[in-house]
Amino acid sequence: MCTSIIIITMSTLFSAYFHTGEIYKNGLLGNSVSPGASAPLFISAGLLAVALDFTRYLSGRIALIEIITGIILFAIGTFLWARVLFRTYTPAREVMRLQFGFILFILSEIMFFFALFWSYFHYALNPSAQIGGVWPPYGISAIDPYGIATVNTILLLTSSLYVTIAHKLLNELFLGLKGVKYLIITIVLGLLFTIGQSVEYLTATFSMGDTVFGSIFYTLTGFHGFHVILGTFLLILQSFRNDILKINNVFVGVDTSIWYWHFVDAIWLIVWASLYIWPSSL
Repeated sequence: MCTSIIIITMSTLFSAYFHTGEIYKNGLLGNSVSPGASAPLFISAGLLAVALDFTRYLSGRIALIEIITGIILFAIGTFLWARVLFRTYTPAREVMRLQFGFILFILSEIMFFFALFWSYFHYALNPSAQIGGVWPPYGISAIDPYGIATVNTILLLTSSLYVTIAHKLLNELFLGLKGVKYLIITIVLGLLFTIGQSVEYLTATFSMGDTVFGSIFYTLTGFHGFHVILGTFLLILQSFRNDILKINNVFVGVDTSIWYWHFVDAIWLIVWASLYIWPSSL
């Protein structure tokens, strides 16, 4: 049933996309509609499909292939949107507005993680009798904070240094190419972090279903890992932009992507201290 809905949605969105492209090409609506105007519909439908299907998958009522279908739908929308953005020059008068909007987005992300940390410390500082009155709960062994977690911390801190250097070079005269090289190093470090996080999940002695500690641990680290993947993806997109070496262009995409990466790094330091170092010292 859900697969049929996804297929129908994809067909409708493809039709809307090409129809919008024709309208734009023929100039019927001037510049008010771009060929990528329907991309947000793809992304929204893909995220909705993934969220609903993943919930059903956890209860054993759906095939994994349907989740993959939603991910593909999301990827299509992202590609269509990115293709339009890459071909669009950002006027200087729009830069501040875009930057302000992205700052608001990061603030919303901060509040999201604040809610997760609030939940974590609520249970950690007031462990109930159901979990043995201790934290971590009875029977849960905290992950060694000085193993993979420390390596991941070093990777992210190093990546933060390299992305800062890249940011500076990309804004310097005739140094754009060297800045891209530092950006690629940051991307590699981000991918290594994701691999390390995956290895840690595979070797962990507890699962998401093991008490409230397991639930919050995997939720927090999982969402942070997702943000690392998203940040890596943004940096990859910026490194392949055709206008990244233009001296007089406005690198609003580069700026916001690097801001996002620093945000991800800062959140990880809190995660490392709260979910790794502190529980292992109790």
